[in-house]
Amino acid sequence: MLELTEELCCELGLTHAQELLSAKVEAATNKESSYVEFLISLLSTKSQWRRQLSYETCLKLSGLPHNKGLSEFDFDFAKGVDRTLINELASLAFVARRSNVVLLGPPLGGKAHLLVGLALLALEGGNSVYFTTMTRLANDLLGTTTTQRARKYLATGVLIVDEIGYRNLSPQAASVFFDVISARYET
Repeated sequence: MLELTEELCCELGLTHAQELLSAKVEAATNKESSYVEFLISLLSTKSQWRRQLSYETCLKLSGLPHNKGLSEFDFDFAKGVDRTLINELASLAFVARRSNVVLLGPPLGGKAHLLVGLALLALEGGNSVYFTTMTRLANDLLGTTTTQRARKYLATGVLIVDEIGYRNLSPQAASVFFDVISARYET
């Protein structure tokens, strides 16, 4: 019976559930679980595994320069950073409202670290995230008319553009950057 169930899991593409099946059956037998409890346990484990795999994939595709969260941010070093405001941003209400967030400050003040920390929270919340610099975005889209290339900037739930104003852009690159920001603002 177990072998048939494993074959069916494989046939349905539930290879992870197939790998878990023996251990879950044994645990359910020891606990004298009902069929429904057993099924919930198996499917919950499979669901958690899928969410973790999805998170890891989205993290790789996000372009984040590092994985330092907000808990690792040194508020004592960055004296000008308002901890209360950052905690409010960490609620991700701005994502739900589809609002823009702009962090201004001197170089090496921790803005990128805060942005990455917020991005990690957004990813954990199931949002798509893409991190880039203004120069990289403009150069990537400069001279192209394809919307496929612009999709990663337009379709992502949370677009983080770092180093705005760090380098001067050519008028064409500035126009491309403006087009992306304008298109996102309209949606």
